Amino acid sequence: MDGFIKRRSLWMVVPVFLTCGPFYGMLYLNRGAVWLGYFFAVWFFFVISWAARLDPDGNFWTVVSVLFFSIGLVHGIVIARNRDPNEPLKWYARWYLPAIFMVLLAWSLIAQYSG
Repeated sequence: MDGFIKRRSLWMVVPVFLTCGPFYGMLYLNRGAVWLGYFFAVWFFFVISWAARLDPDGNFWTVVSVLFFSIGLVHGIVIARNRDPNEPLKWYARWYLPAIFMVLLAWSLIAQYSG
């Protein structure tokens, strides 16, 4: 099972990217520097929306989110196809980080909407 998870095959990468987004997807693919690039890009769009005083409930963040998820998914698929399966995984690339993220997300949603 350990070798199966370390391979980072496409059928494992796509659900991670679709559920957790490009941030945790890039960590899952062992690409910390790319994760940092996505992180700073989101902060750049946040600063632009704050400086322009855009409505937080408006279409701007919807468009940005769809673009980041789409670009991140395609980028993740390309990385997964070209990735060396023998590359050693760093501490942030373990399979349980996206799992922990999903549990915490579900927990917070249940806490928020339970009463």
